[in-house]
Amino acid sequence: MKKYFIVLFVVNIGCYKEVQVDIPKQQTVPVVSSLFQPDSVIALTLSTTQPIFEDNDTEITDALVRLYQSDDIVDTLHFKNGSFISDLRPANGEAYKLKIDIPGFKTLLASDKMPEAPNLISASFKDSVYTDSEGEFMSQATITISDIPNRTNYYELRLKQIYRDSATVGFATEIYDSAAMPVIYDFESNDIVIQNEGQLGFWSFTNPVFSDKLFNGKVYTMKINYKSLWLLSGSNNSDLIIILRSVSKDYYTYKKSLTAHIESQWSDVWDGVVEPSAMFTNIENGYGIFAGYSQVTDTIYKENQ
Repeated sequence: MKKYFIVLFVVNIGCYKEVQVDIPKQQTVPVVSSLFQPDSVIALTLSTTQPIFEDNDTEITDALVRLYQSDDIVDTLHFKNGSFISDLRPANGEAYKLKIDIPGFKTLLASDKMPEAPNLISASFKDSVYTDSEGEFMSQATITISDIPNRTNYYELRLKQIYRDSATVGFATEIYDSAAMPVIYDFESNDIVIQNEGQLGFWSFTNPVFSDKLFNGKVYTMKINYKSLWLLSGSNNSDLIIILRSVSKDYYTYKKSLTAHIESQWSDVWDGVVEPSAMFTNIENGYGIFAGYSQVTDTIYKENQ
């Protein structure tokens, strides 16, 4: 008996129609960017928003930028090399305010308070403490913080590895202009304080920000699990830089909103499409951020561990 196989070709024949869509014109809004700390003078950049399909120069250079400490004017910033720069270094515990006049726009107002420096009691790290679910070796940093009581405090933690072998140093310097490179945090298992912030699993997650909600007024020891960048996972000859920042509430809120905003832009049909996340701003009549932080830095050398 002969068997016949019938192959069907399905051709999808269609047509299309060009449709003109009128995209509403968006209002141009000034944008301020300034994160200030006691080790350098206050500086900021000014620009404007622009429609998504345009690529114009948005830099603002002709603004009058005045800086206040408490309610007293202390400086008028001058423009140099793309930034408005003050001669003043902010002091811990002091409140600062910006008043910015730009031709054609409403006066911009912003204020924030410089937090006191954090109290980092001790820091250490261990290499290859365990393997994660993908078999990658994870290291662990241990830091102990003494938190100021009777108020809500906010922090940011930055870990960087300093490599010693010449090949890795050359690669790191080419990419980051430094032998120090950021780490990747274990999103499956980490300190409860970091997990409690709800952003550890985001692809856009870089440096954890957290409040003292779980340890207010106490001495708290954090154990942070991390690994090297995957390109450098075979290089274990490195020291660890630990940067602990005490940040203002506006800094904390801005950084969390930035992580969520970037994460929403990375979503797709495979991982799930999420709603766009609005950026936090503390700029009246504009967008952006004016926020302060103080930091302490400790370098932990591998041979001392």
